Amino acid sequence: MNWIYSSGYFFAFLMFAAAVFLLFTAKSKHYIKTQLIVTFSMIAVWSAVFAASFTALLEPSLSLLMYLDHVKNAAWIFFLTAVLNSEISNIKTHLQFRFVRYAIGTIFITLIISGIATYTFDTLIPIVHFAFPLLVCTLQLALIEQWYRKSDEASRWQFKPMILAISTMSVFDFFLYSEALLLKTINLDYVAARGFIYAAIVPFILISIKRTTNWGIRIFISRDIVLQSSMVVGAGAYLMLMAVVGFYIKQSGAAWSGVVQISFVVIAFALLIALFLSGSLRKNIKVYITKHFFANQYDYREEWLRLIHTLNTHKESEHNFYEVGIKGMMQAINYNYGSYLSITDKNLLRPVASINMNQISIKHVQLIKATLAFIRQHHWMIDLNEYSRTPKNYPELIIDPELLDTSTFSLIVPMFNDDKLQGVFLLHTQKDKQITLNWETRDYLTAVTAQVGSFYRVHQSGEQLRENAQFDAFNRMSAFVMHDLKNVVAQITLILDNAEKHKHNPEFIDDTFETLQHTRQRMNKMLDQLLNKNVSNTAQQDVDLKQLIQDIVVKLSNIKPIPELKTPDEIVNLVIDKDKLTNVLTHLIDNAQQATEDSGTVIVELEQQAYATIIIITDTGCGMTQEFIAERLFKPFDTTKGNAGMGIGAYDAKAFMEQLGGDLLVTSKPDVGTTFKLIFPHSNQMELTDAKIAHC
Repeated sequence: MNWIYSSGYFFAFLMFAAAVFLLFTAKSKHYIKTQLIVTFSMIAVWSAVFAASFTALLEPSLSLLMYLDHVKNAAWIFFLTAVLNSEISNIKTHLQFRFVRYAIGTIFITLIISGIATYTFDTLIPIVHFAFPLLVCTLQLALIEQWYRKSDEASRWQFKPMILAISTMSVFDFFLYSEALLLKTINLDYVAARGFIYAAIVPFILISIKRTTNWGIRIFISRDIVLQSSMVVGAGAYLMLMAVVGFYIKQSGAAWSGVVQISFVVIAFALLIALFLSGSLRKNIKVYITKHFFANQYDYREEWLRLIHTLNTHKESEHNFYEVGIKGMMQAINYNYGSYLSITDKNLLRPVASINMNQISIKHVQLIKATLAFIRQHHWMIDLNEYSRTPKNYPELIIDPELLDTSTFSLIVPMFNDDKLQGVFLLHTQKDKQITLNWETRDYLTAVTAQVGSFYRVHQSGEQLRENAQFDAFNRMSAFVMHDLKNVVAQITLILDNAEKHKHNPEFIDDTFETLQHTRQRMNKMLDQLLNKNVSNTAQQDVDLKQLIQDIVVKLSNIKPIPELKTPDEIVNLVIDKDKLTNVLTHLIDNAQQATEDSGTVIVELEQQAYATIIIITDTGCGMTQEFIAERLFKPFDTTKGNAGMGIGAYDAKAFMEQLGGDLLVTSKPDVGTTFKLIFPHSNQMELTDAKIAHC
């Protein structure tokens, strides 16, 4: 049974020795790292001595074993006190804490008492050796409890595995020594089990070390070592299982047991060899281990922020946005050369942009076309170097070796949108810096490509919107020009209608020439708008509103009902675009006349108030419903006049008033009439009023 008692301590020795080795390889100067190395080293020595004592390689006395227990427990207490005080940065500051000095003094005195009792009073040996560990276990549990209470939620998640492990160890030791003190003898089964328990807690402690970021201890194990060792461990477990089954067959006592056992062992070995020769099985095992037992190859948070920063710093005036996307792709895997080719609906490749890469040749296009069917089917990235070495990794992909030799790029990364292939990135760098396309790199590049694809689609949509906006602006400008042209035609028609009657009247002739002069100015303005593809704004000027409204009313007096004018006695001036205001008022008054029967009334009022100048146009016409006002009145190109109107007059009037910072208010009732209020605010007077209020 000695090998059973020693095996647990042997495993504990291996586990803690491996933990010490990992801590030595970790690049950290934190004081906790030193404490962990010292503590783990003490436990490794303690485990080795206990393992050797059970196998008779050593024959230490009980006192020596208990002394090792005391030292081991003291190391744990020293570590726990270091964890509880974040101010501790070295052994000097550690020893400055009064509690630590008291603990060390107590341990030292107890060791002296234990030694004296060992060599003088044999009857006191069990009490001294078993009571002191009980005291230490109680102290350890108290320190662990304080550690847990002092931790916040975030740090508690980091320390929880280690707290659980050390608590389990302390509680077991407490139970062990309590029974030993009570019975004055120690149970060897408990002692043997302690080795397995100590070995089992090491992974939990390492998990906490890896989680605790402020210690800065980054434990690293080579993936190759773990993958190879995992294969060996798996094979060993498989052979042990087969051995147990074979042993059971032999023990069954049947006549054919020997034959069955030999056949079973041979078949088991053949199956194991077949599994090791299976490349797909080994590949799946490696992917599973690296996915679930290793940290990611890329820091996704940092890489994602770097990519977003690269895409967000894009300025359209400085860079082609396609080049920015290529830069993001190159930066993601530290490549130096890149190009992007879009794929049209007719499956044509169109080079869009490139960075540090020569012009794409015809052979390059042929090479890429040879991969498109495979890419569409599998959604795979293609490493051309890997393909040239092991084509079987890309089933159903056939590339002409001559085309492959002419390639100036090594990596083809497709970009999809809803399973539709939008384009491909061609990437390249020096041979010693090229990445390996494993599962993680593929997932990472898929995420990067999706983000760059979204970036491309946003800017492509933006370009389309800008183009549509240009057409919309041109169409809008044409509509306003057509509206002004209609008004000009109306003026000319009015002159021609009155020419036969008044052509011998000198005043009519003078008015006609004045109107034609004004018409020429408006026509020149419209031509300028058409040539410059812009609705130009006439310079603002000081306008006498009373005179302007009176001229408009006189001009429209040939249509019934004749507008009535109500103006204040004082002069009302306004700095405004005279031509634009004339068009707006003419349109609103003319609409009021058309909506009102000849026997009705149309009244135009001008009011001068402290905060605004208001023009009110009231008619007793057919009126409008609130639904019509809300949904159709100011909607462009919506008219109730059929082909006679364009439906932009009211829209133009409201837009003009809002551009001035004013407002156009409408109240109307069907069969009662309509009132339009044009409100021109006095900004200077408003500021003066606000200042007076603030002063008061």
